[in-house]
Amino acid sequence: MGQFGFFKDRPPVLLIGSGISKRYLENYPSWEELLEETAERMGITERKLKPYKSSAKEDNDYGYFPKLATELDHFLVRSLKEEIIVPETLFDDEELIQYDHDVNPFKILISSKFRTYRLKEDKDLLSELDSFRKLINTIPSVITTNYDSFLEEKVFNGYKVYSRISDYYFSDSEGIGEVFKIHGTASEPDGIVITEKDYSNYIKNSKIVTAKILSLLCDYPLLILGYSLEDDDVKQIITDLMGSLNQEKLKQVEQNIVFIKHSEGKMDFKESINSFEMGEKRFSLHTVETDNFKQIFDDISMIVPSTTSSQVRRFRQLVKNLVITSDPNQQQLLYIGAMDLDDKDLKDVVLIVADNTQMTRVLSEFTSCDSLVRDVLFNNISMDSNTVLTAFENKKLFKNTEYVPIYPYYSKSAIKTMSPRLKEYFQSKETQYPLERIRKEGSQSGITDLSQLGQVKTYRIPLLIVYLFDKQMITSDQALNELKCRYNQLCADVNAKSNMKMAVCYIMSKLYPVTFD
Repeated sequence: MGQFGFFKDRPPVLLIGSGISKRYLENYPSWEELLEETAERMGITERKLKPYKSSAKEDNDYGYFPKLATELDHFLVRSLKEEIIVPETLFDDEELIQYDHDVNPFKILISSKFRTYRLKEDKDLLSELDSFRKLINTIPSVITTNYDSFLEEKVFNGYKVYSRISDYYFSDSEGIGEVFKIHGTASEPDGIVITEKDYSNYIKNSKIVTAKILSLLCDYPLLILGYSLEDDDVKQIITDLMGSLNQEKLKQVEQNIVFIKHSEGKMDFKESINSFEMGEKRFSLHTVETDNFKQIFDDISMIVPSTTSSQVRRFRQLVKNLVITSDPNQQQLLYIGAMDLDDKDLKDVVLIVADNTQMTRVLSEFTSCDSLVRDVLFNNISMDSNTVLTAFENKKLFKNTEYVPIYPYYSKSAIKTMSPRLKEYFQSKETQYPLERIRKEGSQSGITDLSQLGQVKTYRIPLLIVYLFDKQMITSDQALNELKCRYNQLCADVNAKSNMKMAVCYIMSKLYPVTFD
């Protein structure tokens, strides 16, 4: 039978398709079954579906299934508009809640197919799955086009999950201990990629996916599982790789990519090469044909990393940040980084990771105004409050003129007496918010809800969000969520970014008011 024989020194990143979920889960649908079963729920019988299928087979830019999905999407929206289909009859209670929150109705039905799942009761497959699970301390990251949550729930439990491409480059993405769901996830139906429009947007952003894969390939090889060579997703990734790299770099990359071609009942490993051409460029994909996935997983698990992926993820976060002491009576900041390394030979530098019980937070993560804004918007204020306040006391890091959303950290901290620095900052902010101008602009704009922000210049959006919040036309959650959704857009404009910080700071001041003795 032999061994798999690849990846002896470094564990691979996994690129996983629907074939893996179909392998382990009961009644997991193929693309065609998914659309047929969804059409049936919409009242389209097999016979009535035939003209839709015929139309979808005509030449188009995105292939048969996205075209058929688009046809069904249009049918459902039209039927709901014309009251041919009644929402209360079509949707169950959970789906109806999503529908009432303006989630795309077709994507609600699609996502519901993956809301729950059940493992196959097959002794050999369950044994194989146990081997798969053992890779959690070995595999650095997983990239998947699957909507279901099988991978993150049953195999790589504890990995950080990213289901939107725009999330890939936020500071908490470390490229390790992570699952990237590049076609979205069933728990967020509006974000899944299924119709022609979705694929068009995805292809526009596919360079970001390729950049993430290339970034990972700098450190790790790549193993492709659960796809066929005819899958557009695999071909798109290869096309993007070929478009992004010269021939010399392609030769280096192709040595680190292995494609597993599933062959029912085949327990040995048959190797071959599949070639792709783009102009004068050639790319050779190393292919292994087998059904012996257990042996693959067992062989990869023999690679023993020095630490787990989740630990490496945390170490990377620590290395990326400056570290500070938590005792305000001691030196405010202990710099271990660029500010301290100009005259040092890096071979003499040591990173020390200390347990809290041993060193009482001698080291903790560095904070900045930008990181606090991201923490408020994306992480539900998860950073350690005492650490944040200790950093805030350093005037080199935070100036009084900055809009620093410090309010919730002060409220949640164990500090009982407000420091002079904090008091000075809070008092200065009471007169710094440009509320008079905001109220005047808001009143003149005539805007009464968030849906009207589409035509507003980017830099004015945070100001009008503050206006709507101040006038109690929207809640704090709505205001913060709008800022979160527009984060990338606002950060691209210097003035808009400054206004966004002001907006977040002002909303926090209202949610966590301070009092002075």
